Amino acid sequence: MRRLSSALAFVYLVTQGFFPHRVEASFWAERRQVVERQRGASVQTTALSLSTPALLAGNLPPLEKTPLTALANNVAQSLPEKFKALNGDLLSALPLTSGTVRKVSLPKNPSGLTVVHIQDVHMNLEAQKNIAQAVQSLAGTVGLVALEGSHETMDLSKFRTFPHHDAVKMVADYLLKEGKISGPVHTAFTGPAQMPPVVGVEDGSLYDANVTAYRQAAPDQEKRRAQLADVQKDLNQRKETVFNPALKKLDKADSLVKSLIFWGQINQPAV
Repeated sequence: MRRLSSALAFVYLVTQGFFPHRVEASFWAERRQVVERQRGASVQTTALSLSTPALLAGNLPPLEKTPLTALANNVAQSLPEKFKALNGDLLSALPLTSGTVRKVSLPKNPSGLTVVHIQDVHMNLEAQKNIAQAVQSLAGTVGLVALEGSHETMDLSKFRTFPHHDAVKMVADYLLKEGKISGPVHTAFTGPAQMPPVVGVEDGSLYDANVTAYRQAAPDQEKRRAQLADVQKDLNQRKETVFNPALKKLDKADSLVKSLIFWGQINQPAV
């Protein structure tokens, strides 16, 4: 029994004490060899790439920023090269993610000033954020930010230079979300310290007259909407009795087209 016990102990020691470590050591030795081979291949590839700059130059796009990123293809093709050269910095400052340049009207005097007219939906948070981003991108290129809805110069530099900038941004974000300010005004609050002047370009008397007209008409909105709904209901009933099948089909198609056009207008920001 002692000899048998000694023999079993020796076998267990050899198989569980020495061989497993040998297998493990062999595994990690092979693993190191594979890593070294991969590392050597990587070094060779890098050396080849660094030694062939001409090859890379033919395959990679140029690093310089293209000045036509926000231009629609048909607009870019219609612009003269001289205009592109003179306004390259301005066009390159327009972020593609904020909108698209739909139209460029060329003046008779090509050396005159350039106006970027930004249009989008009022009281729409996403649209106003796009405008804010566009204005901020243009801040270092343009000499003036002109706003509708005001006829005075807006000096908001104190807010941009206020030391607690996070607090100013929180307030500006809230006002923008609630529709109390527009995207350009948000940028005037939170943009770079050296913003161009922000000036209202409305005609004061005409703007005040428009506000007065709205205030006079606003109390009758619900009443007029109800009257309009009654007229529309009566018109639809008359169509059912007067229109033949072809006219009904045409009328429905025309209504669908108008709805699609309206939807496209409110969902496609333009610069």
